[in-house]
Amino acid sequence: MITKFLIIIVFCSFVESHVEIHLPGDAIVGGLFPFHKSVNGECSDELDYAVVQEAEAVKWIFNKLNQGNFINGVKLGFKAYATCGKSDLAQKWAEQIVFENYHMSLNCSDEARYVGLIGPESSSEATVVGKLLGSMGPSNRLLQIGYSTTALSLSDKSRYPHFFRVVPPDKWQIQAMVDLMLKLNWTYVAVLYEDDIYGNEASNELIASAKASGICVNKAISVNNNLRTDEIVDFFSHSLGNLSDQDGNRIGGLVFFGGSQLARLLALSTNNLTSRQTLPVFIFSEGVNGQNELFKFGNWTPIPATKGSYTLNPFSVELTEFTEHWQSMLKKESTLLAESKANSWLLDLFEEQTGCRPDIGTCSFLNDEEIYHKFPLVFYSQYAVEAALAIAWTIKHVLSDACPSGGICPRFCDVPVSDFITRLSGSNINLGMDFHPFYVKSFRENKMTLAFDRNNDVQLSENIPAYEVQIFKACADVIIDFCFVKVGNYKNNGLQFDEVIARDYASNGSELIWPNFRKAQCEDFSKCMDCTVDDRVSGIYHIPGDMYVIGIVPIHDIGVTSLQCGPIRPTGGFEISEAIVYAIKRTKKLNMPIPNADIGVLIIDTCNDKMLIQQRILSLHRFGLPLDTGEHMFINNRVIGYIGALGSGISIPAAETTTRLGYVQVSYGSTSPVLSDRNKFPYFMRLPSPDDKQAPVILSIVQRLKSNLIQLVYSEGAYGEGGRDSIVAAAPNFRVCIANIIPVAEIVGARVDSYSYILDGLREHSDVRYVVFFLRSHVQPRVLEMLNQKVNPGEFLFIGSEAWGIRDNLQYVSNLEGSLTIAQRIPVPDAFREYMGRLHPNGSDSNAWLQPYMESRLDCYYQWSFDKLSGKKCNENNRLDAGTNYKMDTWTPFALHATQALLMGAQQALVQLCGNSSTVCDAYRTNPDVLVQNIKETKLDLTNIQIPAIVFDENGDGLIDYIVYNVQKKYGIPTYTEVGSWLAGGGFQFWEDKLIHPGGAAFQSVCSGQAECDRCFPPVNDDNTLVGFIAALAVLAVALVVTVVLLVVMIIWFRRQDKAVSSTAMTIPASGETDVQVSESRYQGLHSRQEQNEDGSMSIKSKEGGQSFTDSDDLDISGGYIHPEYKYKSNNIMNSSQNNEIPHPKKYDNTDFK
Repeated sequence: MITKFLIIIVFCSFVESHVEIHLPGDAIVGGLFPFHKSVNGECSDELDYAVVQEAEAVKWIFNKLNQGNFINGVKLGFKAYATCGKSDLAQKWAEQIVFENYHMSLNCSDEARYVGLIGPESSSEATVVGKLLGSMGPSNRLLQIGYSTTALSLSDKSRYPHFFRVVPPDKWQIQAMVDLMLKLNWTYVAVLYEDDIYGNEASNELIASAKASGICVNKAISVNNNLRTDEIVDFFSHSLGNLSDQDGNRIGGLVFFGGSQLARLLALSTNNLTSRQTLPVFIFSEGVNGQNELFKFGNWTPIPATKGSYTLNPFSVELTEFTEHWQSMLKKESTLLAESKANSWLLDLFEEQTGCRPDIGTCSFLNDEEIYHKFPLVFYSQYAVEAALAIAWTIKHVLSDACPSGGICPRFCDVPVSDFITRLSGSNINLGMDFHPFYVKSFRENKMTLAFDRNNDVQLSENIPAYEVQIFKACADVIIDFCFVKVGNYKNNGLQFDEVIARDYASNGSELIWPNFRKAQCEDFSKCMDCTVDDRVSGIYHIPGDMYVIGIVPIHDIGVTSLQCGPIRPTGGFEISEAIVYAIKRTKKLNMPIPNADIGVLIIDTCNDKMLIQQRILSLHRFGLPLDTGEHMFINNRVIGYIGALGSGISIPAAETTTRLGYVQVSYGSTSPVLSDRNKFPYFMRLPSPDDKQAPVILSIVQRLKSNLIQLVYSEGAYGEGGRDSIVAAAPNFRVCIANIIPVAEIVGARVDSYSYILDGLREHSDVRYVVFFLRSHVQPRVLEMLNQKVNPGEFLFIGSEAWGIRDNLQYVSNLEGSLTIAQRIPVPDAFREYMGRLHPNGSDSNAWLQPYMESRLDCYYQWSFDKLSGKKCNENNRLDAGTNYKMDTWTPFALHATQALLMGAQQALVQLCGNSSTVCDAYRTNPDVLVQNIKETKLDLTNIQIPAIVFDENGDGLIDYIVYNVQKKYGIPTYTEVGSWLAGGGFQFWEDKLIHPGGAAFQSVCSGQAECDRCFPPVNDDNTLVGFIAALAVLAVALVVTVVLLVVMIIWFRRQDKAVSSTAMTIPASGETDVQVSESRYQGLHSRQEQNEDGSMSIKSKEGGQSFTDSDDLDISGGYIHPEYKYKSNNIMNSSQNNEIPHPKKYDNTDFK
């Protein structure tokens, strides 16, 4: 009762209704159409011929159905009202229809009643009307069907439960636009949109979808359609004349969302610009309605700037029967006069186009060419027919249930209008077969159907495209004329584009053929700053699957601040991620080792930031994987395991997280001894051998070169500090003295001179000529570049850890010939090299990292790139193969085989725990130790000799041999030459005769005198004569007596001094964040011992009187064989660097990447 009262109150304010089209009938369908164009925000006298045609199509199909008695004994009626495209008028007429329907229901036996509503034509009007009807009670809610309204918000069934549409919504149009731009190699565009619901929603969706596909929308411009016509034209002219970014780069593509009137004004505004050279290529939305005349002058010649423009429209077919009806009215006076009785707009339209009105005078009727130009068919007439058929089908079935004998029976009066909504919701209408005896031929031939999804949007048929792409070009049949020609179809599986038919036009009007089309891209020799960071945004590369391998890879370097990514890594990143992907693709191809599952991939970009990797892992498992649709997919019970990371500083925080989550993690490059702690990291494994196995190799090299004195340079963080600790601990066993230790902090954006302080520090001890490096792989090149420029030939012999190895940094070692490095080496499979060589970006790659990586490695840019400052274009010959001297990072094959080991172990674990299931079962998820054991038992053929072998020890660490390399020049080009090896099973080989020495001559690094050597290596008494032996026993006896006498006194004294000693002892932090605890035996030297404090830190104390060494004392933090005279003074080195205006290294956290 409340609803009825409100309707009455609203209706009382109305003037007498104005029905524009009236087809009498027993069941009435209402219609809302903008018959008049809106000019300067007001209704004008000018008719919109497309709308008149669409309304006539509804009237025509209802007449056809009535003539065939489609609904037994019932005539379909049609009343259409003029809205002028104004939402307030649309709402007014909707309210009147609702009230009239209420009035009719009170006199149902005497009057027809409304059963539904078609329209309005625009989304803005439809949402206003939809809100009104949706707010009604269910029993009074009128069925509404849209035939041209595509706005995304109309899919909200909670707000519009009564609203259906037969036209695909904008999500399909926008995806078709994005696919079209990708096909055209567009990457840099602007969007111009009408400031209404349709324009705002569509532009926002386009910007988001384009960005996800690597297309940058640099500008979004809205236009107020309530301005005067001249103001709108001026606005368009100004916008097009200034279509560039903030740096002056021209934007070559423009996407337009708006109605046909604005599209016409935009086309006309291009003629106001003096040069077409700077005009963009246009893509118009479906609002153009396929009207060729919008882009032509009054004499039917095309507007030059619109040649080659694209437009999208829903799939259309020619309705031959309606075409004949439409043309017959324009050719024959009697037909036009007869049809105008129900549609008076036909006479007004004819008069507007021809200047003659047949009901008041004699007119010359039109031929085919005149009809083509003045009264062309529009594709939305087809959709108006589909909407009419949908509502007719619904009325028939509701009436059949209420009145089985036919006609309008009393029971029909009691049927609530909501029954029509319910009936249509579950429908599946065959447009070509369900309307006997009348059939629309084209519907029947194309097997077209109508069904609706849960949002009441039309469901797309597999055989019917959602949208078509048309281009404004010279017509095939009339070469001098221009029209829209279909060049593509968009379906669920993507865009099909006909390159042969498509044409473009140069600024001088000459025709261009594919692929030489204009391209909306960042201009050559420029950088489009607003778009250059897009490849770093998501941080995750996703290949869908039933279960997932998750890779942890440093695609980018760390940014200036934490949680921010820097530039893409030219090596040691992308190729590693592709090795993981390749291993899984190969598994799929061979249908093993998990044949019943489709294995997916997730690659997480660490950006060398330990906080970022923890955040991304936790976010992935807490919130799920973000999808392009905006939804999240939870993967916790779909994870096979983790692969990674590269460096220990990232693997440690990652392992802390994966351990808590209960996932197995297999690293391909982390070697810190800390990660061997299975109490802390029970599910961590790694293919490479740990760093404590590097130290014996390096020290054996020093020993074999008859030297015993070294300097040590290490990176701050887990990797470098772990290497430092291993060298210091192993040095006593090789009687090697460490004269100087230099820590190296990572410097973001480092220049060559940024690391000059290292050479200054080494030269303070110039007589110590052997230098051992434990530097991260991304720090190493900058340091080597500095040394390559500044070190003197033969000044030092550099010995690099495996982080130097045989990496592709030869440009930095041309003056460092004679240097030695060690590496754990696994050959790269030939098949993987070929796979990498086939990679080639195309501007629409699902992997956003491919293009920037290749541009970085190949030193060129692709035509769709946003950074073209290099001035060198990439072409088909620029590949990641031997022809471009492409070399992969050392750890790339490790990643491939680590992934293979994980998959092979997972196969066994899944069979044991889940049977033949193709999913990850709960038992697999809760028993990671089973997977660990199976991976340990995995055998791999790492060297391609067809003999698989165990590659993990019982602790889960790798069993990989070390190779020793010497930097040598071959024909003037530095190379890495193998000169030795260290086998994991034991045994060291070193071929001194193959060495090239720094400066061309061999030299040693030894302590210079006996006294000096004694300070580092106290003399050992080798006299085993009887006299010596007796003397030694005598001394020992005296010492024992003294010891017994003083024992009690010493104990009391030490207890009293314990507190004082602890307060003055130097505290040694453990390696990075890893809390490494090294025992006294490992650090024990002749001068000192290392003890653990209560807080877990370490103190170094002298064995001579129990004195603690502070920071100013001779003993360095190593606690072992460190010569007192060669202690590194960091302040002196840094001060000398500052004198040379080299910035102090910025100290970051212990993020560590080799």
